[in-house]
Amino acid sequence: LELMSGFTETGDGKWTKGRIYNPEDGQTYRSKLELKDHNTLNVSGCVLVFCKAQTWTRVK
Repeated sequence: LELMSGFTETGDGKWTKGRIYNPEDGQTYRSKLELKDHNTLNVSGCVLVFCKAQTWTRVK
């Protein structure tokens, strides 16, 4: 099961033009990622103009 795919690195810890799978609804959404620091990743997914963002923290 592929959760994330197709991202293009744009520099400065950012990736765009990707797709992310949401297991809660079974859908795949346009997505972008931003690495805020060594342990924190901001993830956003969009459908049309509606977007939702989450902050993912590395498990130690």
